[in-house]
Amino acid sequence: MPRTKNPWVKRRNDADDWAELFGSRYVGNEGSVVPTALGAMAREQRIKRVEFLPLLVEGGLTIESDGFVMMVRCERDESDAFARSFASDETGALLPPRKRFTIAHEIAHTFFFDTSCTPPRSTVNFENKRTLHSLEKACNRAASQLLLPESLLSKFYSTSGLLNPGILREIATKAAISSPALVVRLEWLRRYPKPNGIVCSVEEARDEFIFSAVARHLGFRGLFTEVAPGESIRKLIKDQDFILNGGGRHEVRVKRAIIPGGRCRDYIIVAERTERTSRRKAYFVTIREEL
Repeated sequence: MPRTKNPWVKRRNDADDWAELFGSRYVGNEGSVVPTALGAMAREQRIKRVEFLPLLVEGGLTIESDGFVMMVRCERDESDAFARSFASDETGALLPPRKRFTIAHEIAHTFFFDTSCTPPRSTVNFENKRTLHSLEKACNRAASQLLLPESLLSKFYSTSGLLNPGILREIATKAAISSPALVVRLEWLRRYPKPNGIVCSVEEARDEFIFSAVARHLGFRGLFTEVAPGESIRKLIKDQDFILNGGGRHEVRVKRAIIPGGRCRDYIIVAERTERTSRRKAYFVTIREEL
């Protein structure tokens, strides 16, 4: 793709390239999707240690003369256990997926520093008020690439397979990432084609399920607009027989017109199959056209 002359966009694109390179470099040789080695990535980026602390924010970096110290939020009584877990397995697979994402996010922040300097020097101009928000989004995107590089995804899974909730669960489990993190990863694919449909994660909130993340193929931009983060799945499906509305059906078929007054097409909505007694709080839902 052509490169922009905008310095910020160029820096963001460079961070994406670094994230893909790092993620691909630290995946091991198991011949399948596996958790990437976050500890090795951190060391290469001059992060001297990772501390788990009762913070007010999810994570952060402090700069020292010889590199960085990373801080990751946890409860006070979790600190020692998380530190031992990360020390014993530097992929972080023994940590909750949210903590792995925070670690990857903070590693991504180092891509916006000149690490050849002592101490490392930020390359971001914070005079623009929108820069901080843009930086956090860029680090979220790079973090998702560190956790699941596109090269790994394309090697083991077909694009059509990514519309199968069971395969999505398999990828999330093997890569040790949360359901929303995988959906975000699919939304930010750069080279690997997006699945031709809509991929969602839904999370239980009180007595209903709420969309927590959504990835759309360009061909579905004007369809199913009620599928959006924060919205109830009942806006999409009112059928009480649907599994996420308390019933037993995992698939439903609906008709939608691409344009108002146009010919209706058939679509299939599929929810992840799971035991009703499962303690899982987040599930995958996909929408595709029935051909």
